[in-house]
Amino acid sequence: AELPLFEGAGIDLILTVDLSRPLPPVALSTGDLSRILHNLLTNAREALLIQSGAFGESGALGAEREPTVVVHLSAHRHRTGDRIHLRVQDNGPGVPAEHLEHVFDGGFSLGKPQGLGLGLAVVHDRVTGAGGRITCLPRDAGGVRFEITLPALP
Repeated sequence: AELPLFEGAGIDLILTVDLSRPLPPVALSTGDLSRILHNLLTNAREALLIQSGAFGESGALGAEREPTVVVHLSAHRHRTGDRIHLRVQDNGPGVPAEHLEHVFDGGFSLGKPQGLGLGLAVVHDRVTGAGGRITCLPRDAGGVRFEITLPALP
């Protein structure tokens, strides 16, 4: 898929939606969901651009690693109720283990030349405000994976 955010950035974007179960409504507006996805995609894009040296930082992806962002959306039935799962992952530089607990803190940033470090804090606030949960996990292959679980409305 091609989104304006990724246009000309040289980053592959893979979007998948599992429609084996209908996606139930959640306690977030379309605008909130759009903001969450936009902030996570912006974060991934900037991490990949920093890694590639596009912001003047050192680092390179190497020929064997095309910069990639994967977004997956699915619905699952749990004994406590239906849930929506959203996963956004990239193969960028990742987050050092000592910083993982701070990624959702307002003002936290890992060297981006622009922004205020508020994007992930906004995502966290909106997700938890809707009764959901968000986690940031390192990927074995490099990069980071954000997983969001949102409860369906009754």
